[in-house]
Amino acid sequence: SKQGKERMLTQRQVKEVVKLLKSKDLNYRPAFQQVFESGGYMWATDGYVTFELFECDASTLGKCAGLNTLQRWLATSSNKDLFSDWEDLSDAMPNMCNIVHGDFTPSSEIKLDIKKLKQCCDFLKTTQFTIKTSSKNHNLNQVIPINDTRTVLERAMDSKAYIMGLK
Repeated sequence: SKQGKERMLTQRQVKEVVKLLKSKDLNYRPAFQQVFESGGYMWATDGYVTFELFECDASTLGKCAGLNTLQRWLATSSNKDLFSDWEDLSDAMPNMCNIVHGDFTPSSEIKLDIKKLKQCCDFLKTTQFTIKTSSKNHNLNQVIPINDTRTVLERAMDSKAYIMGLK
């Protein structure tokens, strides 16, 4: 079984999530300035980039952590349990699994914001990647690392990064 402490995000990943949640794209959507559970997975998004952080266990189902909680954790101690200060999810969040999960196929016609792509690569800790496009939403792309340089823990959590394409 997956225990909450085993599903700990690394300090590097939390830093990347904080950068994502500080996006000016979220100025008018404060409900998204948090990590939140949806469909049994933990998510962070600015509406253009989405990080699927990990599959939840009983201790993280229905939970969320705001930007301040994540920043406080980074500032105080990475030894402290990241999930100890998390709250019950109060806002109704979109069903991220319905939006993101599905079949992805290789694509040759992709237009992306290069800064958003770099954000995905930084989170995935990769400079080599392939991009696949969702078969149900042709503006949704998954960034998949090649020659994965993440730690064993990071790979075990099977985090994913998605990016919306430009129209």
